[in-house]
Amino acid sequence: MKRLTVSVLSLSLTACFLTQPEPPKRNTLGQLDLAKELPQTTVTETAPTPEQLAAAYQEIVALAPKASARQQANSRLAQLSLEQQQLAQEQGVTQDSGYFDNTVNQYLALLANSEALEGRDEVLYQLAKAYFLKGDQQAAFDVTSELIRDYPDFAHNEELIFRQGEYMFNQKQYEQAKNRYLTLVESYPDSPLVSTSRYMLAWSDFKLFNYQASLNSFTQVLSLALEQDGKTVLNIEQLNNSDRYLVADTLRIMSVIFSYSDFEQDPVSHYQQYGWQAFSFMNFDSLANYYIEQKRYLDAAKTYQSFITTSPEPNHKVDFALAQMSVFKKANFKSLLTDYEQQFIREFGVGSTYLATEPTDAHYLALKTLEKKYADRSYYQGQQLAQQNESAITAFSAAAIGYQRYLDTLQLKQRGDIDSHYLLAESLYQSQQWQKALSEYQTIAYSTEPNKYQSDAGFAGVSIYKTQLANKQRSQRDDETQHEFVVEVVDNWLKFATTFSTHKSASTVVLQAFNLLFERQMYDVLLTKYVKQFSLSESEMYQAQLLAAHSHYNLQDYASAESAYKQLLAESSEQASLVRENLAQSMIKQAEAVAETNPQLAADKYIALLTLLPSTLYREQVQYNLTQYLISLQLFSQASSWVDDFITRYPTSKNIESLQTQKIAIYKNTQQGDKLAAQYAYLATSHSDENTRRISLYQSAEHYRNMGDIENARLQFRTYAHRYPKPFAQNLQAKVELANIYQKQNKVSERRFWLNKIIAAYKVAPESELTWAKIEAAKATEVFANDAFYVYQQSKLTVPLKTSLARKRKHMAVALERYQQLANYALGQYSTQANFKIAQIYHLMAQDIMSSERPKQLKDLALEQYELLLEEQAIPFEDQAIELYARNNQLLHSGLYDEWINKTLTALAKLMPARFAKKEVEPGENHAIY
Repeated sequence: MKRLTVSVLSLSLTACFLTQPEPPKRNTLGQLDLAKELPQTTVTETAPTPEQLAAAYQEIVALAPKASARQQANSRLAQLSLEQQQLAQEQGVTQDSGYFDNTVNQYLALLANSEALEGRDEVLYQLAKAYFLKGDQQAAFDVTSELIRDYPDFAHNEELIFRQGEYMFNQKQYEQAKNRYLTLVESYPDSPLVSTSRYMLAWSDFKLFNYQASLNSFTQVLSLALEQDGKTVLNIEQLNNSDRYLVADTLRIMSVIFSYSDFEQDPVSHYQQYGWQAFSFMNFDSLANYYIEQKRYLDAAKTYQSFITTSPEPNHKVDFALAQMSVFKKANFKSLLTDYEQQFIREFGVGSTYLATEPTDAHYLALKTLEKKYADRSYYQGQQLAQQNESAITAFSAAAIGYQRYLDTLQLKQRGDIDSHYLLAESLYQSQQWQKALSEYQTIAYSTEPNKYQSDAGFAGVSIYKTQLANKQRSQRDDETQHEFVVEVVDNWLKFATTFSTHKSASTVVLQAFNLLFERQMYDVLLTKYVKQFSLSESEMYQAQLLAAHSHYNLQDYASAESAYKQLLAESSEQASLVRENLAQSMIKQAEAVAETNPQLAADKYIALLTLLPSTLYREQVQYNLTQYLISLQLFSQASSWVDDFITRYPTSKNIESLQTQKIAIYKNTQQGDKLAAQYAYLATSHSDENTRRISLYQSAEHYRNMGDIENARLQFRTYAHRYPKPFAQNLQAKVELANIYQKQNKVSERRFWLNKIIAAYKVAPESELTWAKIEAAKATEVFANDAFYVYQQSKLTVPLKTSLARKRKHMAVALERYQQLANYALGQYSTQANFKIAQIYHLMAQDIMSSERPKQLKDLALEQYELLLEEQAIPFEDQAIELYARNNQLLHSGLYDEWINKTLTALAKLMPARFAKKEVEPGENHAIY
């Protein structure tokens, strides 16, 4: 769009004057080519002066035959006069008459000479211009009104309308001026005067206090003035002087309107209604600067902030934020400045939409300066709190955020700051953000570019891992995750020790890594990581080797553990005792591993252990196990010495009892009978198990008996018989043994004591032992029956017969009772013996009566009568004897024949020879009684 250049003369609202646009192209006298119209003459190169041109046109007027030609020449003369007066006015040339008076008169004369003047509209236009330049505004207004009225299609009517608006505005006829400007805008939308007309239209509304309409018009002025080649110019310095001044003044008056306290609109509400424009920011900036001029700093800051928070476009927000901080600085609003500087960091820093592209230098500089400032401030605050033993986590957290932002900002320009990077790591550490701190420390420590913080950062990473270990150990995490983390920790620590081998803590960290693996039972990892190339002192290397040996042991690689411990055995150390005992354990474990399949190898390993480490704390168990393996291998002679040594060394050992018991097998297999019996006797009194004591007591008695040590056998059997009534069989056998021993020792009463015990035992014998107990009881009863028979037999019938017979009958009764007891057992030969003895007792009584002592004073007759009397007394006994013998003899018919049957037959043959003194055929041997 072709523009009409406008100059704004002042802010006092004097209207701008426009230079006259070029007139339309048409065949006027002024446009004639004089070279063609006049006779050919030689023309110099010098251009004619206005005076020369005027003289030439005057000649034309005088010579022109046609009125039209003369009118055109006069018109041209008037135009030349106008131009000469303009030049004179501009140059300040003094004249006798006023400027443009002659020109006005020429135009008036031209108009007066002909109503049908060709080009009358142009003449009126020039006349209006002359009045205008002369300063006769009213005359100029009247001429333009006539021109507009008579020539509505005149080419320059928009300019005339504009001039009328100017006139009315200067006359403070603002409503009329507004109408003229509005007519121009609406009727001539493509006119180059539209922009200036809108500008003046806005001023008219402003003078009429129509602020909203004024703002809308001023906004349209800005839109037109800033449009260049279809684009909106956002930097007014790129405009020509006229447009730049127009835009600046427009922004200024709009700021004045926005600043009115009774006007409720501000730039935000205005553009929310009007619609945001690309140049909207200019109003906010202009208004803020207007406030600053008036020292209304808070209003200026609020204006900037309102744009930042409401504008839909991100452009210029950063600049306004910087300007806002500048306002706070200028006003010395320290508290507000601090708050806003931190807000600026948050809203316009890395990660915001305002840093989607590379920042401006001002943005970058402000951002990094502020981020560094507040990060340092927070770090210092944290240090102060820490020194006062107060919580500094919040302060250091803020410092960490600040340093991170600062470093991120530096990265926008591919820059860095190692000091701030280290402070970032330190802040994260102090605020207990372990993982983030670790990451930063690691970056610093292992950077390919050397820096002064590397070793310290590396060691800080080691410390963080220690803290994380403690935290993770308390947390509920699965074993696999814990394992992976520990490997990560150890790798880091060993990397530190390798990278910074000269660091004072490098070797300590190596040992801590190995100890950590060992504590977490990650023995295979420890052995994988364990290398002797680390720079360790002699004592530290010893500790590392010791952990490796322990790891072999805990992995049950006992052979490797034994080898490792043996290498450490010669070292003098506080842990030498531990080494010895772990070496012992390694050898023990190897022995245990082969014990079942190869006890000989296990025994050899134990012997080697006791030879190498005779004072080991495990000797007691080792030596005991050795005895067991030797016994199981039936190496009794070798086992005997180790058993005896063990008993001597460890008299209070819990294994003493088992070894004392096992000595039985040793003595048996080494044929040491005397020691065997004595060992049984020892166990009988010392063993904790009652049953073992019982068995041992009986065994000792038997072995003493077998060795011929009757006295010790007697004592052991006697103790057994009294102490252990059960089991019945062994108790009864002990009684039998005692009875036999006393019989051999011819100790009658002691024997009969135990015979009575045997008889009594039969009465309580269990079913399983009844037969044997009956036999033993029968044997014992036989002894007592024979004793009674002997007493009965020795009892003689003497005078007085009554007395001696009574005594004998008493003994008879005892003997009969004893033999009846024997008969009651119903045992073969004991039954036949009892029957025979009972019959014999009766028979003997008959015999003893008949052979009893006779009273000496009896004469023949009396003696004969006495004999008859004795016979009468004896016959019943003899008859009873015969009957009993006969009963016993009846057993022969049942197939039973023994010594007592034979004796019965002999007795019967003597008593009844006619019947029993015949030769009998003896039956064959009968084994039924067995």
